[in-house]
Amino acid sequence: AVIFVTGHAAGGAAPDLDWPTLAKANQTLVVYMGLANAAAIAARMIEAGRAAATPALIVENASLPEERRVVTSLAKLGASAAGFSGPALLIVGEAMATAEASVSFLPPLHGEGQAAQAARVGKSGSSAALVELQTSPPGASRHPPHKGEGGR
Repeated sequence: AVIFVTGHAAGGAAPDLDWPTLAKANQTLVVYMGLANAAAIAARMIEAGRAAATPALIVENASLPEERRVVTSLAKLGASAAGFSGPALLIVGEAMATAEASVSFLPPLHGEGQAAQAARVGKSGSSAALVELQTSPPGASRHPPHKGEGGR
């Protein structure tokens, strides 16, 4: 199961949610707008029974060229979030153990295929594997088309 929740309440406080339900193992929790409350959210989940060692992922500027990711644990979520300024998703769950942190953003060279980029990035000394590769030519949109522009 995947559950999406907001990460802040009125006045910027951490939300008052059903933490025991959200803290159940074997489900993924996606928190949007929760960067400022990451430490409080993690503490409430741990207090509600989620293991402190549960893998977590922070994704800042998702789907944009400047996207950044860090893989951490629930116990370290607050400290890890301190290095981000927003907008970000906090994702907590066992599935995040397979996530990869950002590689040192090496954009694909024009016309470069996935295998060539993976080889080039692998030679850069990064131990992180590429999760997804974008091979759009320079200037091409990386966003899905809007309704009426080839969308549904």
